[in-house]
Amino acid sequence: MSNLYLVYGDEGFLVDQKVKEIQTAFLGKNFDASHVEVIDGERASLSDIVYQITSVSMFSPQKVFLIKNLQGKGSRRKKQKEKSSDFSILEDALGLIPQETCVIFIYNSAKLEAGSVYSMLEGAVECFEFKSFSEWQKDEVLSHVLALVKAAGGNIKKDVAFYLIDLVGNDLRTLNSEIQKLVNYKGSGQTIDKADIDALVSPGSIGIFKLMTYLKQKDLRQTLNGYQKLRKFGEDPFSVLAMIGSTFRMMFQVKLLAGKLRDPFAIAKNLGSSPYYVKQILKEVNNFDLLELKDILLKVYGADTKIKTGFDKDAAMEILLSEICQDRNRIKLGSR
Repeated sequence: MSNLYLVYGDEGFLVDQKVKEIQTAFLGKNFDASHVEVIDGERASLSDIVYQITSVSMFSPQKVFLIKNLQGKGSRRKKQKEKSSDFSILEDALGLIPQETCVIFIYNSAKLEAGSVYSMLEGAVECFEFKSFSEWQKDEVLSHVLALVKAAGGNIKKDVAFYLIDLVGNDLRTLNSEIQKLVNYKGSGQTIDKADIDALVSPGSIGIFKLMTYLKQKDLRQTLNGYQKLRKFGEDPFSVLAMIGSTFRMMFQVKLLAGKLRDPFAIAKNLGSSPYYVKQILKEVNNFDLLELKDILLKVYGADTKIKTGFDKDAAMEILLSEICQDRNRIKLGSR
């Protein structure tokens, strides 16, 4: 079994799960919190880290070090393939780590891309990446939700699980939190239904995906209220804009293909998307024509340009949301 790992990605829940899995497998029956040490890689010096991970413990037969977000201080890149001199002592130390010691480097994607450690670690350790799920990857999210409900001791049907995902979004940490509440509320062995979700899922967790539902329904009041709630909870306007762009781009592509391919499975295969997601879009695109969808995509591009050139972010977003909600009536009136 390897004793050097790199675990990273935006999907923090899966990153944490993999780290726990490695710890358990390495320590086995010796697993104990005293055998695990967490190191803040943004604060600790490389020399201190190297000393700790290469030393043989006199008190513990096995040791696991979790090094989070290691950054080289003053690192520089002279050439694309040239590794930072800051990390040379760490690279040399990797071959000196005792077999009784396991070292796990943990990063979120942003931290990993910002540092120069990745090129050095990639060839020396076993790597695991966990990307956040896109909106069209609901089938993959579903499999995780079903497993989480089962692990918590509850039951849930697929359509109800999809309903929960539509409300909460694809973030597994948030979904797991809601699942724990739902199972505790219903009791072990009981089946979660939509009424339970409506009663228990907290308004703060009903985020960007619910906003998209309001937007596709042209509900201006709910759309603006939803956006303001997202901002209150710290959502970045660029994240909302990116979701609007990807959603309406997919709607445009599905609408375009629906005229040639009637089978949702054929459309999904053509787009490399989930059949469930395509079926959902096919229900929604009837409220839009191709001209309108194209116009919305142009407006999204325009809002992006405005924000990047200094226009107030929230003002630009609220104008965009208002235009999308009003666009359908304006286009239909103009076509008479």
